[in-house]
Amino acid sequence: SHDTVSRWLSRALERAAADNVALSLSAVTPKTFRHSFAVHLLYNHISERELQEFMGHTRAESTQVYTRIFTLDASTRQSITFSFDGYTAAQALRLDTDSSE
Repeated sequence: SHDTVSRWLSRALERAAADNVALSLSAVTPKTFRHSFAVHLLYNHISERELQEFMGHTRAESTQVYTRIFTLDASTRQSITFSFDGYTAAQALRLDTDSSE
């Protein structure tokens, strides 16, 4: 359940802090792992349709959030620049507010 995962994650974060492990994220949640899993699948060349199935999305638009993130991240690694500012980039990555998926 969500509560079980949250408790497991809280204990893991406490142990990491006790071991002086620094995280680059201000908040780590079960959803952080879900997003990370999706992006790692894209790094390993999974198709968008397969990703949609893995993530349990009924709408392709929900999956496209991950493909946008992947595209921007991959372009950074290749030193590709975009003509829009940080605000516009953040808007492009804005997650769908429908939490059912």
